[in-house]
Amino acid sequence: VKGTGDKSSVQKTFYGTTRSFTTKWTYLNGYEVAASTAQESSRTLVNETYGTTSAAVYNTSNSMQKVVTHTFSHNSKVKRNYTMLYDGDKKCAMWVAYVMHATEYSNNSAGRTDGWAYDPAIDKSWQFNGGYTQSDTYDRGHQIASGDRQTTESANQQTFYYTNMTPQFGSLNRGQWQTLEGKVQTLAASTSGRDSLYVVTGPIFNSPVRTTTDKSGAAVGLPDGYYKCLMKCSFDANGQMTSAHGTALLFDTNSSNVAPAQTTIDAIETRTGFNFFSNVPDSKEKSAEAE
Repeated sequence: VKGTGDKSSVQKTFYGTTRSFTTKWTYLNGYEVAASTAQESSRTLVNETYGTTSAAVYNTSNSMQKVVTHTFSHNSKVKRNYTMLYDGDKKCAMWVAYVMHATEYSNNSAGRTDGWAYDPAIDKSWQFNGGYTQSDTYDRGHQIASGDRQTTESANQQTFYYTNMTPQFGSLNRGQWQTLEGKVQTLAASTSGRDSLYVVTGPIFNSPVRTTTDKSGAAVGLPDGYYKCLMKCSFDANGQMTSAHGTALLFDTNSSNVAPAQTTIDAIETRTGFNFFSNVPDSKEKSAEAE
């Protein structure tokens, strides 16, 4: 919801219900969400069974891809947990986008729920069945990390949906990838006041797409690498963005535990074909994505 200031009174249709309320944080919008072909008219709503959580699902021009936004409730507010573009052929999300803020997404030590489960927003036939036949090689690697969502138990549980997983080389998942996740969480802890950290995480697939199999023998897309795009933005008291600074980290392998290379968001967009941070004002997006 966009308002005109920190305490703007707004009215917005949200998940089929028109509500009037006061929003304090006007700078927690989906600035990091990629430009997509999601169709508003196709939206379906899903009430989840774990705590007070829900999801909005949108069709796209690709019949095997859907955009999903998961939400949870905290402090009498419905908050976006993360948004993803899910691919039913590869059985994984092509990108997962989310915001981090030390106050609104505070670290309340919710812990790891380890609530591995099918995502209720996506048909089970599109999801792997919870494990890989090469489990001695590949972990169920999170895209949005469990440690990124420590605000509530419900928010953390949503990070354990199978749709948030990819078959990730085990020593990478528990090594340099985990180290990077920790560094991002440390950076997010410094976002106070009207600063926000926007993150996009995703897999790299080369052509032809490699596959592994889940425990049922179904093919699952096997990423050739991974990326994280970061943009830290500041806003004034009227909710206008005053600065944006970006960077990206690229793991160009999914077969060894190597440190990521630092690169630009522009380079990741060229590699993946996605246009991230499309809601950031053009004047700031251009410079931040080239840093």
